[in-house]
Amino acid sequence: MTTVRVSACIVGGGPAGLMLGLLLAKRGAGVLVLEGHENFDREFRGEVLQPSTAHLLDELGLLEYVKAQPHSLLEAGKIRLAGHEIGEFSFKRIAPQYPYAIWMPQPIFLAALLRKAQPLPSFQCWMGAKVTKLIEEDGRVVGVQVARLPEGSLLTDAGLRAGDVITRINGTEIDGMATLVGLWPRLQTASELRAVVVRNGRPVSLVVSLR
Repeated sequence: MTTVRVSACIVGGGPAGLMLGLLLAKRGAGVLVLEGHENFDREFRGEVLQPSTAHLLDELGLLEYVKAQPHSLLEAGKIRLAGHEIGEFSFKRIAPQYPYAIWMPQPIFLAALLRKAQPLPSFQCWMGAKVTKLIEEDGRVVGVQVARLPEGSLLTDAGLRAGDVITRINGTEIDGMATLVGLWPRLQTASELRAVVVRNGRPVSLVVSLR
């Protein structure tokens, strides 16, 4: 087990986590952001930055940087009920200083925040890092225990991701650690490793050469 000590450990690399990490690192704090997914390529609930968010980004000096990413500006909207238009609104009347909402897919927004933070020497972000336990001392949470696949290992070479559940290796059903241990001698002489894992509820086949 490797121990890493930082001033702030942030669990979750969403908009709030990455923004907090960026702001703390800009002030020189040692920051480690832990994101359980391998990347940001997935569906999110919210992809619109409201005028209040634009105001905040402007105060932080990030608005022009964010607007330089692929996006659309929404200046007005229509209200429909049962298929009929019953009204409309204009952001110019609601928020004259920032008369728009920014529609930006959240993967683009998150990647932009990460790129902005990565050059800072005190910032780290571990993708594919799942928190498995809180570490407490004298009743206080002082850290977290993380499960993370090491880069360059046989498992990652085969395409295994954090959160995958191994169900079969080289034709043998994996029902516990004892089965894995029993397979080890056979893997020493095998030419390839074929595994079946469950990823996001679906079976995925992985293959890697052992020679």
